[in-house]
Amino acid sequence: MHRLLLFCMSFVLSLGLLAQEGEKNFSEWIEGNGISLRKSFDGSKDEQKPATFGLLNDLQSSNDYFNVDVALKITEIGLIQKGKSNLIFFPKIEYHRSSNITKEIDKFELGINAEYVPFQRKAEPGVIPHNLPNLGVIFSPWVNIQYSTKRNFLTSEYEEAAALILSISSNYKYLPGRSVRDENGEFIFRYYPYIGFEYNSVPQFTDKMYGADYTSILLRMFFEYWVVPRDVQLTFDWQYRRNYSDAEELRKHVQFIALSTNFYPGKQENVGLLVEYKRGYLADTGFEFINRYSVNVAVKF
Repeated sequence: MHRLLLFCMSFVLSLGLLAQEGEKNFSEWIEGNGISLRKSFDGSKDEQKPATFGLLNDLQSSNDYFNVDVALKITEIGLIQKGKSNLIFFPKIEYHRSSNITKEIDKFELGINAEYVPFQRKAEPGVIPHNLPNLGVIFSPWVNIQYSTKRNFLTSEYEEAAALILSISSNYKYLPGRSVRDENGEFIFRYYPYIGFEYNSVPQFTDKMYGADYTSILLRMFFEYWVVPRDVQLTFDWQYRRNYSDAEELRKHVQFIALSTNFYPGKQENVGLLVEYKRGYLADTGFEFINRYSVNVAVKF
């Protein structure tokens, strides 16, 4: 683990300096084409969760193993952009791999997400400062719709997943979705609450003799805080699920947390070093309990 940490630090510092050199042109091209690389797209497309490539340590055993979590948003398609409502779609490709012997994961995913804002409530003239973004919008509910097909290479089965999730976004004070900035205009804090429903069809869970079609009620909170703007980022992700299924083996009440510290050298926010801790019941392992930390190379754009 110590050798990997030294290697990752050296690798990230080198890539970080290279990314800093061409960041402006690269960022403009990426943004203009609606492309994003993240860890997953299970919430807002604006969540700053970098893709990770690293070595993990299982605190329940002596196992060290590698892990990959990468998701690519290919483009954005705007279907409704009228008045106070808008609707966008974006296709996504995800790959998740873990070589842990007891909780192995190897899944490739193709899917499409949609984000729909049915209305926006705007502040009355003079109520909030004119320098706020979004033309004075202070509150807007939005709906996240997801559908994907997954190939589980360990069971040679295809899985299906769908979700309907509600959240809110604002630019007023400390309401959800507000991008809080410091006196220099640097982004430092944002959070999103989620509530929704999920449906999953899994013919066979990895290393188990059963599968399940199950529906979940989801509660989730995601926070990100930049201790040093554009250099050091903290993220917190808490999830609770109430699962409904005819499969008696499937756990009914499950929670999961993920804490991470991300370091981006050179204030370039594209390539960094990430240390992460996860604890709880992970859906991709059939809701088996995990307790582990990892050191990763983190990439996002």
